[in-house]
Amino acid sequence: MATMPALYDDTYDGPRWRYGLQYRGITQYMGCRDLETDEPIPWILYSGHKSADPRFRTFGTYDSAAELSARTCEQFSLVPLGQV
Repeated sequence: MATMPALYDDTYDGPRWRYGLQYRGITQYMGCRDLETDEPIPWILYSGHKSADPRFRTFGTYDSAAELSARTCEQFSLVPLGQV
């Protein structure tokens, strides 16, 4: 099983997609794989943001270096907010 190098917010300058976390914190997703592609979910560490949106007020938003599949977003209760 290949491991992915850690991506840090202060050094990563590639494309990113933002996801709203509705029901659990980001640590619940660390080490997970996309359910359709079986690729590791490439979270960008320390990219978390607070949100005024009531759906994400508790857990905020987080960025990924790849777009996650609709199936993965649905299973993990993530709300895609688009590429940023």
